[in-house]
Amino acid sequence: MLISKQKSKLLGLLGLFAIAAWAGCQPEPNEGAAEPAAITVLPTSDAPAEALTAYPNATFFIVTHPDLRRCAWPLCGGFFTQRVNNSTTICADGTSGSECRILEFDYSRLMLDTASRDKLAAYVEKGQALLRGRIVKTAPILGTTYNKLVAEQAFIARALVTPSGRFARVQELPLDCAGCATNLYSLLNSSVTPQRFHKVIFDPTHFSTTLAAELQTALSTQAEGILTAGVRTRSGTTEFLTVSEAYTPFPDYKPRLGKEGDACGTPTSYAACEDRIFCLRSPVGSCGRTDVPGVCTVKPEVCPLIFRPVCGCDGKTYGNACAAWYAGASIDYEGACKTSP
Repeated sequence: MLISKQKSKLLGLLGLFAIAAWAGCQPEPNEGAAEPAAITVLPTSDAPAEALTAYPNATFFIVTHPDLRRCAWPLCGGFFTQRVNNSTTICADGTSGSECRILEFDYSRLMLDTASRDKLAAYVEKGQALLRGRIVKTAPILGTTYNKLVAEQAFIARALVTPSGRFARVQELPLDCAGCATNLYSLLNSSVTPQRFHKVIFDPTHFSTTLAAELQTALSTQAEGILTAGVRTRSGTTEFLTVSEAYTPFPDYKPRLGKEGDACGTPTSYAACEDRIFCLRSPVGSCGRTDVPGVCTVKPEVCPLIFRPVCGCDGKTYGNACAAWYAGASIDYEGACKTSP
């Protein structure tokens, strides 16, 4: 017996439609209702490194200031960087503090030309960019390793001011509901459930009318929304987000996608593959933990109903290897994931 890809897609779309309809028809809070609970951020001081990428909208960093201490490189130099919305940042050696000194920034996964890379680096070093990525060890320098930030995505500031408030992804929901909260607020580097609110206000002292209009259009036309720094407030039953700074994908960041048979998944190959193709990693268990590239492989159209569970490289349990490949995931190990949600 076979699973139909078309049938699975139809069921998925029906499910999404039902969720969106349910969300859009929820009643708004009554006048005088209690204030919402304070937004909390996932603690990181004792979180294992693998947990930092186990939820959406992780892991984002921002440069706070350069290292201007007067001593020889590499003991000094680089830039202090922190995970946004968090009081602690975990460095490559497993220690944690308010920030980590990053000696190197690795932009190779963004596939930028030299001019674009230098342009992005200028934004990053001024604290005018958000980088989504991970902190790893540099190659040994005189026998010692330091922190390197490997960027997977880059977003640049648009108002070019000092951001204030919490950092979040903001999206406009495809709902036609007068008076409903049609915007979605998802804190970066947090596992807190995304929350809906009514209106986005771009601080007029920071944003021109033209720029505010451009960003508002991006909210309604870009599925991923925009990244913001800002403060949420309430007036009666209406909730607002006042944006102090907004971030959009680096304009010159045009990720190149691999075709069938191309090497993928390493800094020197394609980071990802074209639609309906995924990066199949071999041997089982590599999951990008080594420098061995995967191969861009066409996803299977149908899969047999054989229950032989495997844990995918995305941390999810699948009924069999084919089901994982159908979802675009390589195999980490046989059996259900030990920490599967």
